[in-house]
Amino acid sequence: DIDGKVTIERIDSSTERELNWVIVKDETGIEKKYPVFEGALIYVQNEDEVHKGDTLADRFLFEDEVLSATEYKIFDEYYPGKFEVETDTES
Repeated sequence: DIDGKVTIERIDSSTERELNWVIVKDETGIEKKYPVFEGALIYVQNEDEVHKGDTLADRFLFEDEVLSATEYKIFDEYYPGKFEVETDTES
């Protein structure tokens, strides 16, 4: 969503999986953070310059991935409306 320099951080979270963040910071100091779960291939490295629309990582989620409530909240916050959620309920 922005042009800028990349920083990749491993941030401890309450999720069951390893969670990395690809952070892009533009020249004015504005940051955009993208959560990337374990297993995703990250195409960028620290200090890379990227441009709006560049692919930062592949396979953010498997199609049949099951997310915990915490993981869902993370993805809903950073990728609103980008994925469908199916729920199973017991009668």
